[in-house]
Amino acid sequence: MHTKNYVDFLLSLHPPNNIFIMYDMDDNDHQISVAFTSFLCSGGFASIYVDECEKYILKVDLEIREEERTERGVRDEAIFYNHIRQKLLQNKQMGMNKLNVPTILWNGQLSCGREAMILRKTGTSLDAIFDAHEGMWSYSTFNFVASRILEQIMSLHELGIVHGDIKPDNFAFYENKFYLFDFGLCSFYRNVDSGEHISYHESQNTIVGTLRYASLFNHCGICYSRRDDLESFVYMMMYFFFHQVPWQTTEICEDVRTIKESCIENMLLKMGPIWTCFYKSVRNLHFQETLNCLDWIILFDSEASRTPSTIEKDLLPREEKNESFQKRSRLKTQKHKKMI
Repeated sequence: MHTKNYVDFLLSLHPPNNIFIMYDMDDNDHQISVAFTSFLCSGGFASIYVDECEKYILKVDLEIREEERTERGVRDEAIFYNHIRQKLLQNKQMGMNKLNVPTILWNGQLSCGREAMILRKTGTSLDAIFDAHEGMWSYSTFNFVASRILEQIMSLHELGIVHGDIKPDNFAFYENKFYLFDFGLCSFYRNVDSGEHISYHESQNTIVGTLRYASLFNHCGICYSRRDDLESFVYMMMYFFFHQVPWQTTEICEDVRTIKESCIENMLLKMGPIWTCFYKSVRNLHFQETLNCLDWIILFDSEASRTPSTIEKDLLPREEKNESFQKRSRLKTQKHKKMI
């Protein structure tokens, strides 16, 4: 049976359990056949499947995309992946930009009419690694992770793009590198041709990204810009520091905003002076402004070096917990509708 027919059969299952899809493709100029045997999760606009060796990801639109639809889909995300890879290749020749993203191997339309793409999997998400260590990272690891994540966000911004969904699920650690992925909510904050920054407006009536990590500007319906990624980064690091945030038990936007505003100051004090200063700097940014992230990366690295390093131990899944770790991380992934 042809590959696309397998995919069509797969999409008719709710949820798909035992599936088998063969796909022939090029990977580093080698023709390979990949069997996607497992359903991983579903997110806002796509379902995700993984091959039996967990080296590749298949991402498929939940619905057939109509031409007049304004909602995001896999096609839009593939456009950003390809744009980013092209820019990174140009910058690599000049020794610039440290952004790490998964390689997109194929994208297109299936015979069922749904858009899909195949990515090379890049290790384990930070959320899953954090869970494997029962939410216990040392202070040195916490600040080291902060500096590396901020470096990835800064590098994406240098390409004229904001991510729109900064959260632990969308970062991975693989072969001593941090990766940023899931570009389904990305947008250009500068005009690609003119380089002009987008205009300020307040017509946004829905939260962009994940409510738990949404910026206060985002809560107010203000158009998304670089400062929102940076504020979401702080809330993500709060989650890593405390292993939870006080507002994570509610899905009501106004309640989340109220709780954030009432307890952020005390939480920052417990994280250290550097975090209070960073957060205030972000909140004071105007719509078109950003921070000098290089300076903050140096400061977070310096903070990480104040205590003995346990980075290598903290960022590798514990072998003796691998089986339960994988099961727990997949259950959590499905629960929170992670997008890869």
